[in-house]
Amino acid sequence: MPDFGDDIDSGDEEADETEEFGNQLSISQTYKEHLADVDTALEKMKKKKYGICERCGKKISLDVLKAAPESRLCKKCKKGR
Repeated sequence: MPDFGDDIDSGDEEADETEEFGNQLSISQTYKEHLADVDTALEKMKKKKYGICERCGKKISLDVLKAAPESRLCKKCKKGR
């Protein structure tokens, strides 16, 4: 957790710290979402449903899975999004 400072005269410093905190929070949220996607992919592996498009039910191509192993949609369904 960043230190927002206790110097009342340093508004610029507090603004910088607030901006940095916002940036870190955004990065943290992105990692949490990615981790949730990976967890979902691992659960699908256990259920033998990994690599199946959630929208159309067809197999997700290997090139898509190589680029994004946590992918939930095939190429065609991603384009139609």
